[in-house]
Amino acid sequence: MILKTIFRNFLLLFFLLASFFQTSLYSETSFYLRENLKKANRGDYLVTMQGKTFTLYHIKKIEEPLIFIEEVSIPSLKFQAMGCLFRTWFTEGAQNNSSRSMYAIDLNSGQMTNSYAFINDIWVEKPLSNVFLSTLLNLHLNPIPLSERKKIGGNGNGYWQPKLVFDGQWIKNAPFYAWATRWPDDNSELSGKTIEVYLPENSDLYPAYLPYWLEISGVVGSQKIRIVDSGKNL
Repeated sequence: MILKTIFRNFLLLFFLLASFFQTSLYSETSFYLRENLKKANRGDYLVTMQGKTFTLYHIKKIEEPLIFIEEVSIPSLKFQAMGCLFRTWFTEGAQNNSSRSMYAIDLNSGQMTNSYAFINDIWVEKPLSNVFLSTLLNLHLNPIPLSERKKIGGNGNGYWQPKLVFDGQWIKNAPFYAWATRWPDDNSELSGKTIEVYLPENSDLYPAYLPYWLEISGVVGSQKIRIVDSGKNL
C-alpha cells in the first residue's frame, strides 16, 4: 500500500471515529475507534493539508447501518486563488476539484462496504482498503500523561496545543486532549509506529471527535498531518 494512500485513509477514519471525551487526561481509560463511529453527525467536516493539496472530508448522510463520507480534494494554489472559505467552496459545487468520492461504512462492523467515484458515476463493491480500515477500527487510543506532553516556553511549564480553526476562524487558546496508539506489527509501512492525536476538549462547541493534529512517528522521521479548517452543519 502506498504511504500517501495510507495517510489519506488514516485521516478519513480518524475524522469519523474519535469520540466526544469528558474524561481526564490522566485517566487510564482507552477506547476503540470501532465503538465511536455512531457518534458522527451529519454535516460535520474537516479539511486537511498534505503536501500541496487540501482535502475536505464531509459526513454526507447516515442511513443506519451505513454512514456515508464524502472526500473532495483540490490543489492548494487553485483554492487560494479563489479567495473563499472551504464551506463556501464546497456548498457552491467544489469547483476545480482534482478528485471526489464517497465511502459507505457499516456502523455495526466498522467495515467499508463500498465506495463511489463521482467521475465514473459508479459504486465499487469491497474496496481494496477494507483490510486497512478494519485494522484501524480495532486500535485503541490511550491518554498521554502530562509528563510526556510536548512542552513550550522557556520554563517548560506550558504544554503544546495544536491550532483550532472552526469555519475559517482561529479559536485562540483552545485546550486539547492528547492520545496515542500503536499500529500492530503486521509488516506494513505503519507496523509498530506510534500515532498521536489531539482532540478539542470542548465537545459542545466543536466537533471534538475530529483530530486537529495527527502525528506518526518513525515514518521517515515523523509525519505530521495538519487540519486547516473544521465545522458542523455543512
